[in-house]
Amino acid sequence: MNALFANPWMLWGIAAVAAPIAIFLFTRFRYTKVEWAAIVFLQRALKKQQRRLRVENLLLLLIRCLVLVLLALALARPRAPQEVVLDEEDARKNVVLVLDTSYSMGLQIGSDTVFERARRAAKEVIGGLAAGDRVALLAVDEGARVVYPRPRQLNQRVKEEVLRDIDDVLDLQLSEQAGEFGAAFHALPRVLRAFDFDASGRPPPPGTAPSPKTVFLLTDAQRRGLLDGDGQLLDRNLGAKAEEIKALGGRIVLVDCGAEEPRNVSVVRLASREAVVGSGLPCHLEVTVKNWSALPAEDLTLEYYVDGAQTPQKTVSLSVPAEEVRTPEPLRYVFREPGAHTVEVRLKSDALTLDNRRHFVVDVRDAVRVLLVDGEPGRERWESETDFLYEVLALSPHPGDDGFGLLKPERVRENALLDRRLADYAVVVLANVPDFDDETVAALESYVRDGGAVVFTLGGRVDQQAYNDALWREGRGLFPLALAGVEGGTRAEAATDEDAPEWQMALGDPEGSFVSIFADEEMVAWLRMPSIFGFCTTREGGDDVRVRLRLAARATDDAPDAVREVDRAGAPLLVERAFGRGHVVAWLSSVDYAWNNCALYHGFYVPFWRELVLELAQRTQARRNLDLGERYERIYRADEYAAQIEVTSPSGHRESVVLQKLEGEDLYRLLYPDGDERSGLVESGAYTVVRRGPTASEAGGPERFAVRIDPTEGDLAKFTAEELAEALEFEVQAVRSEAVAEVLQGKGAAGGVREYWRELLAALVFLLALESVLAAAFGRRRGS
Repeated sequence: MNALFANPWMLWGIAAVAAPIAIFLFTRFRYTKVEWAAIVFLQRALKKQQRRLRVENLLLLLIRCLVLVLLALALARPRAPQEVVLDEEDARKNVVLVLDTSYSMGLQIGSDTVFERARRAAKEVIGGLAAGDRVALLAVDEGARVVYPRPRQLNQRVKEEVLRDIDDVLDLQLSEQAGEFGAAFHALPRVLRAFDFDASGRPPPPGTAPSPKTVFLLTDAQRRGLLDGDGQLLDRNLGAKAEEIKALGGRIVLVDCGAEEPRNVSVVRLASREAVVGSGLPCHLEVTVKNWSALPAEDLTLEYYVDGAQTPQKTVSLSVPAEEVRTPEPLRYVFREPGAHTVEVRLKSDALTLDNRRHFVVDVRDAVRVLLVDGEPGRERWESETDFLYEVLALSPHPGDDGFGLLKPERVRENALLDRRLADYAVVVLANVPDFDDETVAALESYVRDGGAVVFTLGGRVDQQAYNDALWREGRGLFPLALAGVEGGTRAEAATDEDAPEWQMALGDPEGSFVSIFADEEMVAWLRMPSIFGFCTTREGGDDVRVRLRLAARATDDAPDAVREVDRAGAPLLVERAFGRGHVVAWLSSVDYAWNNCALYHGFYVPFWRELVLELAQRTQARRNLDLGERYERIYRADEYAAQIEVTSPSGHRESVVLQKLEGEDLYRLLYPDGDERSGLVESGAYTVVRRGPTASEAGGPERFAVRIDPTEGDLAKFTAEELAEALEFEVQAVRSEAVAEVLQGKGAAGGVREYWRELLAALVFLLALESVLAAAFGRRRGS
């Protein structure tokens, strides 16, 4: 029954035909006999009209019953095999199987996955081919991979090899990559051309008609990565590729192996609320779950596991409304030991298992050491340039024995900078330092190039020309911008001059930065409260400079919607750039309250500077949470060198890796996988890295990193053959996976399955119109 109807249960609607019949019978006998002498004169006239009335009523009844039958059939979506006739001379010779290997194909439907359906359909197509026919295999997920350099011509031995390859070839296995089905259309012209090459690989003579070729798209028909919500191609170049496929003799058959109405819930995010997690300090591990379906997801269970524990640290029950996200209560956890720790969440009661799990590696640290270089030290409290900043960084709700929390700031004068080993600090802040000698510049550049982070804050003591010459160096140096002067004045001057210029702060480019916290409605108010009275202007910067905060004109007190006319509105205030493997940030005003009053607004000053330092400290560490397809990179100093490195994948596969010495530096790099630039991590989950010394003794505790899948692949919304055909302007035939064996039936046939619900709806509309016209005509006749 399922082969004949897409929704066979809708056939129960035919039972509704009983309703108009019952109404007809009920109204027919609903009258009372009344003896009346004059009725004898009417009986003759009624007998003449009785037969006509009976025919009219039965005709209307028949039409109304047919309307209900057609409605039920249309909803049941009847279908039947349909042949697409190819050229008889070349019939069933050239077949291309495009197998979707993206992870959405792992959706469980009963005892099968969608991928198993697709692979079984591919085998049925191969089984239906005859000796002499030719076949090509193409796998597609985030990219397209051609399995055979040239099409295989079938005989019994080759057919068996191809069938084995569908099961065994690595490229044809279900991957963990997201799907970009458009990649298949980019690869198809090259595959189709190969069918027309001669035995030596030469193309046919110009003007030769291409041989017909049938392309089977074995997929779950996932919309993501191919069509937008309006049915338009996401890749506008695919229309030209479709024309090329048509010109090469290609015909497309869409084999939809997926569920009729797929449902899925994904874990789309797992992260720590804290930028840096400290040992012995509480952290909050947050999960975001998304329901991609149009129906609510009920009775889900979310479990948190830490460091490979066999039992969950926390279990949460949740429901997610249709097409919405939920962030349940986080796991509050205290890591007692520093180092890399793994966290895993598992979502139960969902049919697509791969996106029900997600791993996250927490880099737990004993302390984040911050070096504050004070360019304007003072004798009294709050007179030094870094007094306010030091107190803010030293704040902690959970102080240790030394009185500090996770952040441990240390202060030195500018002339003592080189007395410190910069590599021991996560962040170095240079506050209103006048200038730098060559040795200091070299030490700072080496520190940042090796992965450190430097923050420059400016002020009245800064020698701008010295900065440009030693630090900017026409864009080759450490400082992100060329300085051009000072705008405005000091806070003290503004207090005595009501006409003094004054600016407020506004977001620039917050993406990927801690400043995005000020996009919140409550926090943006704190961002606008402080006033900037003076700052250093800039004249140029590189393309890699990101402006995180800008200056905006301050609204007047008597007219909040108006602004004072001031120069330099829109000028940068906080800028950032990468330098080598590290980062440089420049705050173009003072960090004390000489050029601004930011320190007086704790709602801005405290979160701003703490989050800035913590974010930079996190960036100084190796990235431990990667996306599928990326490579893990770790830099070791000479004293951290290990003769042996062993990486263990989530599935338990172990691989030895050799450290690479960086040219001209006393550093070593671990790169995994260590193949060419196109190689990347292909398995999601938690990895372990173990370093062993020359004597095979362990050189340190195990390191860990996690690999995440692309959660948007969990959106299983489908496209139809009609939508694809309209978008490509190319005929696309549709066939269900269970009917693929019928596709190559008959000589020269490449059939599909045709649904007839459109024709039934057209007939339904016609009968409704006919019933209305006849009912009106019969009514007028009876009234007259």
